Amino acid sequence: MRIYYLNPEKASRKELKAMKRQYMKNPMSLLEVDEKDAEQITARIVEFLKAYTTESRTKGYVIGLSGGIDSSIAAVLAVKAVGKENVYGMLLSSKYTAKNHEDDAFEVARKFGIKTNDPEHIRKHFDEAVELTMKMTEIAKEHPNYSLLLGNNHARERMKILRGKAASMKSLVLGTTNLTEAWLGYATIAGDGYKGVDVEPLQRLPKTSERIYAKYIGIPEQVITKAPTAGLWENQTDEGEIGMSYEDIDRVMAGYLLGINNADIEKANKKQAITRQTITMIIAKAKANEFKAKPEPHAELG
Repeated sequence: MRIYYLNPEKASRKELKAMKRQYMKNPMSLLEVDEKDAEQITARIVEFLKAYTTESRTKGYVIGLSGGIDSSIAAVLAVKAVGKENVYGMLLSSKYTAKNHEDDAFEVARKFGIKTNDPEHIRKHFDEAVELTMKMTEIAKEHPNYSLLLGNNHARERMKILRGKAASMKSLVLGTTNLTEAWLGYATIAGDGYKGVDVEPLQRLPKTSERIYAKYIGIPEQVITKAPTAGLWENQTDEGEIGMSYEDIDRVMAGYLLGINNADIEKANKKQAITRQTITMIIAKAKANEFKAKPEPHAELG
């Protein structure tokens, strides 16, 4: 069994015990994707996306096309669900957006018939809008967390644009967060993740599994293999910011979700980068961000 099929709340003791044994023998086996898995993943997500537009009485989906693997997969699945005429891809370029990312976004759009905006129009005004928000928020460049706060504002500015476009087209904003990012809380509140998008089709799929799955639905090779980045500041990469490779994170995450202790996670993986210290570090990051995924708390009046 694969980790993305697991629902810990519904899994039986027998299923969990079997998966724990499988993990201790070969953690990567829980993250693999074969042709049969790929067909099932596609069918489930396409059915979900199609049903959700019917339920919400909307026409389709608007998505930020970054040229990365997450947005590429989500966009392709949306096309399969509601048709290319009902999917709109927006390239939301800033001064930190590398040309190859734009090129890859356009290649995916052309290959799957997705209509897109003109990124030059966005580029002319995007950074100015973000910097204006920083000024209004009274965040000076001398602030110790300036880069992070600027990056968060990038994510929120992009979401403002996507939400406005989606509303104008009577569509939904399509999220691109995978299971690894969701578990880590690696997303900006009211930006690219929690409380920002309308629907998350990939949130049960780990990044490692996603990279394998992408080949089955025709995502270009260079999109699959390049270093993931949100383009929030110069030379920013996801793995560099987090401090661990996605494959290693997924190996730890799979063990954690199965309730395996840190010592056995280390023992099962036998990797130099997966030590008691790094396991503790990455689980602590995930726990620290759990609040992001929770509904807003409210006061009881009775």
